[in-house]
Amino acid sequence: MKFQFQQTLKALILLAFAGLLFKLHYSGEIAKYINVKYSIWSQIASVMFVFLFFIQLERSWSHRQRAHDHAHAEADGVDDPHVCDHAGCDHDHGFSGWSLKTAAAYAVIAFPLITGFLLPPKILDASVAAKKGTLLAQPKTGNESAADHQKTTLPEPLSDRTDAMPPNGNTGSNRTELNVKEPNPDTLTDNAAGGEAADPSGTEAEERAGTWEDMYSEEIEKLTDLPSIDLNDQNFVSYTDTIHFFPEKFAGKRIKISGFVYKEPGMSEEQLVVARFIITHCVADAGVIGFLAKWNEAGRLQKDTWIEIQGTLGVTTYDDAEMPVIQVDGWKKIQAPKDPYVYPVY
Repeated sequence: MKFQFQQTLKALILLAFAGLLFKLHYSGEIAKYINVKYSIWSQIASVMFVFLFFIQLERSWSHRQRAHDHAHAEADGVDDPHVCDHAGCDHDHGFSGWSLKTAAAYAVIAFPLITGFLLPPKILDASVAAKKGTLLAQPKTGNESAADHQKTTLPEPLSDRTDAMPPNGNTGSNRTELNVKEPNPDTLTDNAAGGEAADPSGTEAEERAGTWEDMYSEEIEKLTDLPSIDLNDQNFVSYTDTIHFFPEKFAGKRIKISGFVYKEPGMSEEQLVVARFIITHCVADAGVIGFLAKWNEAGRLQKDTWIEIQGTLGVTTYDDAEMPVIQVDGWKKIQAPKDPYVYPVY
């Protein structure tokens, strides 16, 4: 009897995929590929691969004689209806010989197995963030006129505020004023310049803004009541969203955050972004969220350095968008966490 190598190879490929998933779960590296919330589905997939392996292995042995008869029928030019159970018998059963097309198909399937077993997973870094862009600023909530979009209401510069100093009273030599852009009068209409609402749909915008604030009311109240905001893996996404949507509500509040260093072109030596990657389903849909931070020593730090900073929240304008900024008064380098990603809370 002829040994059916292709059928056995297919079985081994199924077993290899099961083994790869088991390896990723056992080592914890599965979190570097997908949202851990969905890890149960990859576990189910690994069990299914094992189940299919046994089916395929049995199939490769049970059809050996049939493949032998099929080959003889083709050689004799006989159309034997008992050789094939499917109508027409004009398709491949997996017993055909090797060809370039077949080899290419197996190579495509084998590629993720080879890379998965031999290459360590790569953690997303600042180079990926540069391509995706950071979500530093959220859209305005719509409760302002066109003029208000240009004239940002800011608290006093943190360097001039006694209530924004650290509890220990250390003013720090690295405190600087916020880099605030002046409004551009060319973008204002005459009505807006005169103080009248330039947006004819102002009422609708106010209603929309009210809806947004209602949606975030619980989170706003929670953050307002906190003596200081400490961002961790569990609250990073929800707290960051809330602060970015309503930065003026948290100006002057203390905050602590950890993440990797990212710098955008055009940033000053005193500016950087403390960022994290947010994974919704898998690394393919990863996005970058974080906070603009400012202090004198920021220029010393290289991209992808993991740091923990603490400071005081303020409001600034960057790239024509209003956003929160952390005026840093303390920082340190840290090791990257075992799971460097954060996940949305549903």
